[in-house]
Amino acid sequence: MSDTLDKLISSTPCLWKGGRSRQQASAALPTGYAQLDQVLPAGGWPLGVVIELLPESIGIGELRLLLPAIRVLTQSQRQVLMINTPYIPYAPALLHAGLDLNYLLMLMPRNWRDALWSAEKALLNPACGMVLVWSDNFLSNKTKLDDNKATRRLQVAAQVNQAILVLYRLSAGYCQNRQSPWAAVRLGLADNDGCLMIDVLKIRGLHKRFRVELDLNQR
Repeated sequence: MSDTLDKLISSTPCLWKGGRSRQQASAALPTGYAQLDQVLPAGGWPLGVVIELLPESIGIGELRLLLPAIRVLTQSQRQVLMINTPYIPYAPALLHAGLDLNYLLMLMPRNWRDALWSAEKALLNPACGMVLVWSDNFLSNKTKLDDNKATRRLQVAAQVNQAILVLYRLSAGYCQNRQSPWAAVRLGLADNDGCLMIDVLKIRGLHKRFRVELDLNQR
């Protein structure tokens, strides 16, 4: 009976397994920051999930936080799609960070429906390793889709090819009732005298909260 139960539990990766969660290693992409890897159960960004990043404002390092992971993906010839960026990333800086720009794509869709469609199609493509979506402009529209339902669809798509979906939401406009149960990781980001202060608000399988301070300039 125990073997049958273990097989059933193992076949449901999104199920929280209590004490069993730490016994089973999950696939992950190293963040590039040892301090952050130590608090993430998988030892990095978990694959096949939704990650919510809540920066207090734009330009505090919310993209630089992902650059080491994006570098690994692009150098492995896996595509990374950025949707609705609030600014155009500086290409020379991305090259200096080691990214292969041949595998970095940018898209500025007209509305949230087009953004959702594009993100879903990209995540379902085995060649894609990560999709980053800045959603605040779209979700403030009167014609917005059900945010929770959209996140669920993208989570299912990410799981198919073990890709990562990153949703950026400005913390100033982030309401309690907008928290998605489908996000495996939720991090609050704030600037602290040039360092990036990371509040770990949610990690699937854990109930503790952590705070990590990273000096992004030391990389």
